Amino acid sequence: PIQFGAPLVSHVAGMAAGYGAAIMLILMSRSPWLERDLGAHRLARWHAWAGPLVIVLTVAHAVAAVAAWAAASSVGLFAATKDVLNLPGLLTASAGTAILVLIGFSSLRVVRRHISYEGWHFLHLLTYLAVGFGFAHQLAGPDLAGRRWLQISWALLYTYAFALVLRWRVLQPFFQLWRHRLR
Repeated sequence: PIQFGAPLVSHVAGMAAGYGAAIMLILMSRSPWLERDLGAHRLARWHAWAGPLVIVLTVAHAVAAVAAWAAASSVGLFAATKDVLNLPGLLTASAGTAILVLIGFSSLRVVRRHISYEGWHFLHLLTYLAVGFGFAHQLAGPDLAGRRWLQISWALLYTYAFALVLRWRVLQPFFQLWRHRLR
């Protein structure tokens, strides 16, 4: 059962986590059309609900992928982990996963109370790095590799998400600072 179950869990969880990460970026991009139509408070609630789900899916993907590799290669979990980390793009994807887990941990209420807002916000900014680390792995993964149109579509989704973040979370605040000559 693990030979069939783990690969399926790995694929489904990985695709859902990748899609969810892009959606989380879009939800929190501060795009005026989203905030006007849905409201910033509602978007933040959806993010608070779905963000942990994306992290759980990412971890489930990683664990299931290692279990599937171990079963397919007839090796132990430690050897399978070592083998998987040696695959192209998997070391950075693992670093991205570790960053996401750190962010999720820091967002737990019991932990959050002991972290300054600035520290918590800095950790959340690392989400962009974590998502970027995982992106190359997503394109090279078995669900998208060799399927040019799927890779292009996936890359366009992420380009759109990061473009919204760049426009409304980075450029707009700088423009407001310049426009109002704040010091």
